[in-house]
Amino acid sequence: MPVQLVALMILLLSSTLGTTRPPSSSVRGGGIPGWCSQVTRALAWTDASCRSSGSLTPFIPDSKRSFLHDVTVENRLIRIFSNGTVLYALRITATIACNMDLTKYPMDRQVCTLQLESWGYNLQDVVFYWTRGNDSVKGLDTLRLAQYSVESYHTSVSEAVYETGKYPKLVLHFALRRNVLFFILETYVPSTLLVVLSWVSFWISQSSVPARTCIGQ
Repeated sequence: MPVQLVALMILLLSSTLGTTRPPSSSVRGGGIPGWCSQVTRALAWTDASCRSSGSLTPFIPDSKRSFLHDVTVENRLIRIFSNGTVLYALRITATIACNMDLTKYPMDRQVCTLQLESWGYNLQDVVFYWTRGNDSVKGLDTLRLAQYSVESYHTSVSEAVYETGKYPKLVLHFALRRNVLFFILETYVPSTLLVVLSWVSFWISQSSVPARTCIGQ
């Protein structure tokens, strides 16, 4: 079978970030920061025979949990054009692991990736590429997060090497900057107010035992 070219586009609908605990069988220790994204993925290839096997659909290597949307029906789109090009789009919500360096927390900057690999076809069968380079990713420019802001992003093409061969891989890299103001309002300001409140006990008379007890509690 000749090598087939598969083009990919991603529409990021929404995203959240947080820290989740990995399963007991995971080789990583402790909690792993992860991000949950809702994406619409569109594939296009030039051989309709590839559609007969679901293994052509890329998988997400770092995915911890993911599911396809099925309300009211499965969110899938298939179009076959007269020139033989097949468009296959689907809507996915996935929680993806992202290893973070928290040395400079909360003024840190993290770089996370979203990787897509071919499951059943290696480089001798299929080649992945981004349809329009960085413009293949839509939605990051308007994305709003409480704890982070997206500084930049770019796409790249790579390959995954396994015992069974080399498989095509597409990677989306994006840099996240933590919003310091969020932690000032949520952590530092409340902690400072509690400390200041504890100083009130120094101005209360030693004979006012009930008042001092209430502040101590």
